[in-house]
Amino acid sequence: MLHSFFSQVLQRSPKTAVYGIWPVPGVVRGTSTTTKQPLLQECSDKPRRRCRPWTQQEDDLLVDLRLSGHHWNEAAAKLPGRSVGSCVERGRRALADRLGDSRRLYKVWSAEEDAIIARLRQEGYSWLRIADELPQSRNPAAVYVRWSKLQRPEKAPQLKVPFTKEEDARLCRLRENEDLSWLEITKQFPGRSCGSLKNRYTAIIPPAKRVWKRRAQSKLTESHMDQVAKLREAGLSWRAIAERLDVDISPAAIAYKYAHLRSKNPGSRKYRRFSEEEDNLIRQLRAAGMGWQLMSRYIPGRGANTLQYRFELIKRRPKN
Repeated sequence: MLHSFFSQVLQRSPKTAVYGIWPVPGVVRGTSTTTKQPLLQECSDKPRRRCRPWTQQEDDLLVDLRLSGHHWNEAAAKLPGRSVGSCVERGRRALADRLGDSRRLYKVWSAEEDAIIARLRQEGYSWLRIADELPQSRNPAAVYVRWSKLQRPEKAPQLKVPFTKEEDARLCRLRENEDLSWLEITKQFPGRSCGSLKNRYTAIIPPAKRVWKRRAQSKLTESHMDQVAKLREAGLSWRAIAERLDVDISPAAIAYKYAHLRSKNPGSRKYRRFSEEEDNLIRQLRAAGMGWQLMSRYIPGRGANTLQYRFELIKRRPKN
């Protein structure tokens, strides 16, 4: 009997039997027994809210509450039927009309409030609790901003006056002779920033005339300078020389130190004129598209800058 019942169900609706959804007698699939009202009809039945105009008494009360130190939430609670947003918008206009300008009304922080904020924050109170303890109504976010501003150290006013000759002489003495850092030098010039002192030092003393610092001189020993001289005669660049040395120093420092030592011993300089063979070799290598750095390897004793300058002079020669 059960077998015949299931066979009849499968013949009538095989999909519903497979998915486990049995047809209910008297109910058509896809329909509902309850009827719903349209949403538009429900909205139209509700009474429409209309904006109530502000009266002069409400404006005066709102302005008096704000001038007495009440928050917008407190003012909205004393005005029935008015939201906080509408009170804020209307209150700003009313305050502008009362004060005679269109600026927002900011309450100035007093010394008493600053002392209360510092004391309560040191005791570990939250910003909301501190805002409640203040004599005037303050926002917790405003209290935090005020506390952060009080924690910042007051900066000394920067002088916008030109440097004097005495300041220039003292700056050069502290930087070159005493070899002080910029932070230590800034402490010797009240009212001058570190950046302004650096710019002034660069303006009065060009890089080519600066005295080398003792720290940089102590890094380069005589053996290092002998190695630099050999590598330089081989035609290597200052960057390549700095990579081959076992000290952490910039290529510019090595170049200035090398020039400083050569200036003390003029006899070590060897000025050698370019020969006709060298000029022809420069023309041939440059015509082949070779770079100046690579060209200096084929012409010993000549640097890349020297070859480039020589090539410019060769091009300016009048052709016979």
